[in-house]
Amino acid sequence: MPVGQREGSGLTVITGANNSGKSTVIEALRARSGSQLPTFSEGVRNKHADFVRITYTFEDRTEVIESRTVGSSQSVLVIEGEEAAERGGAVESDPIRVVPSRRGFQPFFSRSEGTLVDYQRNGGLPARRLSELSSFEMRLFDIEKSPSKFNNLLEELLGYVPNWTIDQSSEGNHYIRLRNGSASHSSDGAGEGVVSLFSIVDALTSSTDGNTIAIDEPELSLHPAIIRRLVRVIVRASASRQVVVATHSPYFIDPLAIAQGASLIRVTSEGKGSATHQLSEDGRKALLKIHNPGKPNTKAPHTFGLDARELFFQDDGIVLTEGQDDVMLYPVVASQLPIGHVPGHLFGWGVGGAGNMRHMCQLLQDMGYKRVAGLLDSDQKVTIPILEEAFPSYKFFAIPAKDVRDKDAVESRGAVTGLLHDGKTLREEFRNEMQCIFEIIQNEFRIDYEL
Repeated sequence: MPVGQREGSGLTVITGANNSGKSTVIEALRARSGSQLPTFSEGVRNKHADFVRITYTFEDRTEVIESRTVGSSQSVLVIEGEEAAERGGAVESDPIRVVPSRRGFQPFFSRSEGTLVDYQRNGGLPARRLSELSSFEMRLFDIEKSPSKFNNLLEELLGYVPNWTIDQSSEGNHYIRLRNGSASHSSDGAGEGVVSLFSIVDALTSSTDGNTIAIDEPELSLHPAIIRRLVRVIVRASASRQVVVATHSPYFIDPLAIAQGASLIRVTSEGKGSATHQLSEDGRKALLKIHNPGKPNTKAPHTFGLDARELFFQDDGIVLTEGQDDVMLYPVVASQLPIGHVPGHLFGWGVGGAGNMRHMCQLLQDMGYKRVAGLLDSDQKVTIPILEEAFPSYKFFAIPAKDVRDKDAVESRGAVTGLLHDGKTLREEFRNEMQCIFEIIQNEFRIDYEL
């Protein structure tokens, strides 16, 4: 939960590859979002699972929603060991507002009046994933009565003043009418990104302090500029609310929010099911050593830039290097060897120096990465035993040169002989050893590049 109105402290960001289980986490929250207890249909629960149990830990109690019996789609609610009624105040307290990834709504709809409470009571986990939001027109009619708060946030995200109303066609159907100057069109002709924002903005503006909001893939159909603004808005909201985001966008890996206490969770598929890996306090401190928003590294601002943050959405097999020259030139080295490719994924633009290698390894270990290799210059060979002791499952190598490329002498530093002569040609004396290093990494990662 949020701590001391500190922005970011109430944020949880869930990352992971496709089909790793991120949406399952959101759906588990959605099962607790309505007044009706959920039914775990065969499609929802995975037909190979005959019993479902979801545990929710609140500040003052623990709740469990579980299958009534083995093989049943019906569920019961248990609060601190006592069975409760299938409906009741306990189900409706502490409402969890869930915005699914499929959040479009019917462009033409009938009139439907109701309050926010009415809408939330109709929520919950559907028997199957729907292509559109259900009953969202109820919220549209309610928002139109007093739209200023909603429109102010929509304007902040879009970058222009929104002008929308609910109109009615001659056939009697209602629709959202969007105006732009003298032109106007219905919600059927609006971009998916604008339509997608309606439900997100509603969830943020209609929630109150202490509420929980879960948003699945908030970045869908949005321009990068809007995504950046949305990140700022969500981080701001997390000062007083618990906000859970499942995402594929590196924009949501916000260093400032993490520094302020945001939780970072990576979900992986482990064969028999999904596993979650959460950033520890040691990992948070390690990240701040690499990238501290309060003390920006002006010499290497890219160390934890967007390229680096893509790490949290990649499969296993990460190759860490000291700096940006290495990321650019190790592929050149590998291309002149029989192996042809650097095995695995090169991390961002390097870790920002050999001293940061251990900090990045701590972060990767927390996030559940099992196959990691680090490449250091030969003058950093003495640090390898230290790294191996701290991270015994990872592999570390000192290349047979002081740098990846030649460097001219400067007043305070002599000339350096690198792997690549003039940054282009691999020196023959280093060929065999570099081939050996890459082959070991490839075998460790079990990656085959043959097509």
